[in-house]
Amino acid sequence: MDSNTHNRSIYGNFILLFVAIKIGLNLLAISHFGFQRDEFLHLALGDHLDWGFKEVPPFIALLAKISTSVFGDSVFATRIFSTIAGGLIIWFTGKIVVEFGGRKFAIALACLALIFSPAFAASDYLFLKVDRKFVKVLVNDILYIESLKDYVRVKTPSQALISYQSLTEITDKLPSGRFVRVHRSYTIAIDKVSMIDGNCVEVDGKLIPISREHRQEVMEKIYK
Repeated sequence: MDSNTHNRSIYGNFILLFVAIKIGLNLLAISHFGFQRDEFLHLALGDHLDWGFKEVPPFIALLAKISTSVFGDSVFATRIFSTIAGGLIIWFTGKIVVEFGGRKFAIALACLALIFSPAFAASDYLFLKVDRKFVKVLVNDILYIESLKDYVRVKTPSQALISYQSLTEITDKLPSGRFVRVHRSYTIAIDKVSMIDGNCVEVDGKLIPISREHRQEVMEKIYK
């Protein structure tokens, strides 16, 4: 075995360390938050396979179909293929660094930069699972969200949608500068507040309580 082959073998094992870190972190966090809006779209497309879609390549829909058929439609099952893909991205990134002559420091820098890079920027819409459909809701239309135990009621000027997820899950998907949790049962759109009355805010004619736990954050965001 020549020195180049030996070095590549050593670096290969080093790269596998970062692959394991990436997959391990994904597995730890994989079920700690609900479906992301694009995942709803992919699942829906998986039920309507075709040779092409406006939003994504057909292979995405095929993967969604395979995932639900083999593993089920849970949050964990939906993210198995993306977790594997994340590990492969780290692997090939490390191998590219080695091909360019990089050593352990360069490999570690490149792999860690990918592992801890921000994943998403908030967009202007959500897909909510309502019964057996996925309904697109513009973030700017949301007035407030009310917790109903295992469900939430998302209120807009034109409708109230009931979706199976927790208030924490849906609040985490919304831009924090535009929405605030005011109570264990309510999240509101800050710019939709029409009045503050003692320990309540009024949104769309509805008085919503502000809990003591959330009052300071609510006041800071409203009066910023």
